[in-house]
Amino acid sequence: MIPDGTKVNSAFLHELDIRFMKELVSGYMNKYPDADILRITKLALGSGVLDEYRRLISNITPIICSGIISSGAELSPETFSAGIHFMDSQYPAYRSKKKKLQRSTIRQIAEILRALRQDRDTISKIFGISAPEEPESIELGLGDRHRGGRTVARICYKGGQSIFFKPRELSADKHFYELEEIISHKLGLEYKPVRILTGKGYSWEEEIRYIPCRSEEEVRRFYYRSGIVLFLSFILNGSDVHYENLIANGEYPRIIDLESIFVPPMPIEGMESNQKLFRNILRCGLIPTDFIPGSDKKISMAGLADTSSVESPHESIEYKYDKDGQIKAVGHTGLIEEGRNIPTLNGEKKLLEDYPEQICDGFRDAYRLVLSEKEEFIRIVSKSFRNDTVRIIFRNTRLYAGIRNQTYKAQLMKSISGTREYIESLLQEDIVDYRILGRIYKHELKSLMNCDMPLFTTKTGSRDLWFSRYDRIKDFFETTGKDAVLENLDEMSEEELERQSWILRAASVFPSSIREVHIPEAPQEEDIAKGAYDFILKNIHVTDRYAYWLNFQPSSLERSTYYLTEASFDLFMGMPGTIVFLCAYGKIYDSEEAITIGKKAYAYLNDLMEKAHGSMMPLGLYAGWGSIIFLNTKMYEILGDRKYLDANKKILGCYDFRMRIRRDTNYTLLKGSAGFIVSICNYLRYSPDDNAKELAEVAAKHLIDNAREFGEGIGWKIVSKVPLSGLAHGSSGFALAFLGLCGLFPEKAEYRETLKRILTYENSLFNPGQGNWKDMRDYIRKKHGDNYYSTAWSHGAGGIGLVRLEMVKKGITAVRPELETAIHTVLRDGFTDNFELSYGSFGNLELLFNYYLYQKDPAIEEYLRKITGLLESRYAAGKYTMGAPFWNMSFMTNLPGVGYEYLRLKNPDLLRSVLIPDI
Repeated sequence: MIPDGTKVNSAFLHELDIRFMKELVSGYMNKYPDADILRITKLALGSGVLDEYRRLISNITPIICSGIISSGAELSPETFSAGIHFMDSQYPAYRSKKKKLQRSTIRQIAEILRALRQDRDTISKIFGISAPEEPESIELGLGDRHRGGRTVARICYKGGQSIFFKPRELSADKHFYELEEIISHKLGLEYKPVRILTGKGYSWEEEIRYIPCRSEEEVRRFYYRSGIVLFLSFILNGSDVHYENLIANGEYPRIIDLESIFVPPMPIEGMESNQKLFRNILRCGLIPTDFIPGSDKKISMAGLADTSSVESPHESIEYKYDKDGQIKAVGHTGLIEEGRNIPTLNGEKKLLEDYPEQICDGFRDAYRLVLSEKEEFIRIVSKSFRNDTVRIIFRNTRLYAGIRNQTYKAQLMKSISGTREYIESLLQEDIVDYRILGRIYKHELKSLMNCDMPLFTTKTGSRDLWFSRYDRIKDFFETTGKDAVLENLDEMSEEELERQSWILRAASVFPSSIREVHIPEAPQEEDIAKGAYDFILKNIHVTDRYAYWLNFQPSSLERSTYYLTEASFDLFMGMPGTIVFLCAYGKIYDSEEAITIGKKAYAYLNDLMEKAHGSMMPLGLYAGWGSIIFLNTKMYEILGDRKYLDANKKILGCYDFRMRIRRDTNYTLLKGSAGFIVSICNYLRYSPDDNAKELAEVAAKHLIDNAREFGEGIGWKIVSKVPLSGLAHGSSGFALAFLGLCGLFPEKAEYRETLKRILTYENSLFNPGQGNWKDMRDYIRKKHGDNYYSTAWSHGAGGIGLVRLEMVKKGITAVRPELETAIHTVLRDGFTDNFELSYGSFGNLELLFNYYLYQKDPAIEEYLRKITGLLESRYAAGKYTMGAPFWNMSFMTNLPGVGYEYLRLKNPDLLRSVLIPDI
């Protein structure tokens, strides 16, 4: 670790620069002896490679200058040699990276000069540059380095002219621009083409400059054209349109790196869900969706996001002069470089949220045009994008940059093998959840060890995945990107246009609307269910056939950041829970409107699942197929129509759940096999189904086979270092699953023994002094220490008590002391201003309510009356919170779930629990 402010010998840095450049130029002349050494030296000095070299040594030189060479000492040849020897001998990874940087710079300068000579006449004709083979400077490193250090470069000439060298063929970009031009002209817009010249393995492109708008009309046209660009990105399966890839060129939004279009659906190797479940305009990356609740701090890097004051995710070392004129090393994160993606007028930024009509009109007009001339556009797309090369992105490139920056740390520079092991460990972390990464991470590792950013490509008409210029994985994809795009065109309809337009409109204004949906402080009626229903009506879109909505999903475990997405299949934050609430509300309040909306939302979700061809993989009760099975069972309970039970039978018979169970590595009630078992047990209470029983046994065997021994107990490690306690992710969730299995298969002693050992492990985390079970989540322990105790449905006494109560109901009276302890702890700690089901008061209320229904305990009845009254008065006064500091459509963490629980408290004979399903 280098302390901030460590002084660095400036003469030593200067001599390092000279030595590096001498080695580079010498290497060039050895390879190309006929080159002009003065010219090559000039080009190398102007290439920007020195900046990259300085980043490479930024963590090493302060160490040397704090020991071998003091900051103020005069630099002699002997001390310089000593410093060089120390760097080369102690940091072999540095030496390797330096040589690779020099070699890649030599190769690229030579490649660019050769291409300039070869394309001289054509460059002059297209770009109007005389003598293009005689550049004034070549600025390298204007993009990530890929495949041997090749990177985007700016070629500058006297008089201010410049063009860009792109180390890939821009045929896909050219065809995209041509399609944009056709649509623009058909919609009555002028269009200025982007000049491109494509060679073999590289291209030349004009410099697209940031130009302010000259009038309000130009700003409006910018966002109208953005709607056209968004439509094309959407229909052509585009992604990665982030702020660095978009330039506001007057009224033109120019995407400057159209690598990621015609992206084929990713193969499913683990528990990932197919992209068809989430196919909407938000996936393109153009519209901002990320935010921090309750903060004006910006975090979105979307194509149309204002990135001023967005913090960089990467730490770096910067050299600064102190007051004595000495250079010192200072570590900092700082802000990202502000984008050139937002139009300005008279020096003022013009943001998307102020122009929703324009972008929606552009999208809508482009969509309708292509819909009306579909066959013609299918012909154009099929012909133009015949075999273009496109990029496949498996991970955010910022992750790769972060890994690269970490390998510049002095400790990792000491060992090449240590660097390799470190990178490999980071790359393998996500394979548990995204198994497809297991097929490509070794290629990522090879690239990163070569100081490159991993680059994967395919061709629009191919199913192969290329990981180098010549090497590929055959038949990696199940379909081609071209076939996927043609399917998109075929599925276009007015109904789909209405859906995408509504999503776009809602997303365009969400940065301002999120500031307006904080929990209100004004008094309101005490009926929480009616408040929840009114809120839902304001935030959904209802058509003749469907109802759907957007939602805010947490993007971090601690729920500090969120992103906007379309609600989907999970009960926790998606559609099923809110559908259940709508139908329950309609039943209790005799509201045909609520039931109709609930059925329309159900129809939409059902169609969405069918379009995904059963490719959804997670199994859990609150996030997976268990959500759908549980939803159908709840719909039968509320509406009494057996078609919902028949739907479960069909689902369980149609899709390969044995394969899904084999792939399951989450295991939990929330997302894995335990939740799947509970959903089946709940369904089988109303409808016999031999196939469902068999699947429950298969899932049980999968859990038993993957359990780990912990003393006398067993548990399942998911993401934390040790198995967790609690219902959602921990032991009580598994206990509930095996309790259900004991009821389905009373003859199987193995299930009873497994249940016993699950409880043994969970009770090893019990602290009698706290009356609670320790919270073992890694990030909680890091934040609060090793002795933290949650009191909630998801973690701690609330959910654990519910499972112990179910066991007591089924005659396992030995756990009654644990049940009574959990009730005592919930009464002591479980009721706060946080209302939500997962972490808040209404989730804990279910334990008391369920216990009262079972025991008819008058003391508990009095507690219920007082607590419910207190919560109602807090609601009426606006003195409450949810899981996030804004209203949301999330069932388990916001108002819809609270509304359902409130209805259940008032109508227990009609509404069964969603927090502890009947098994």
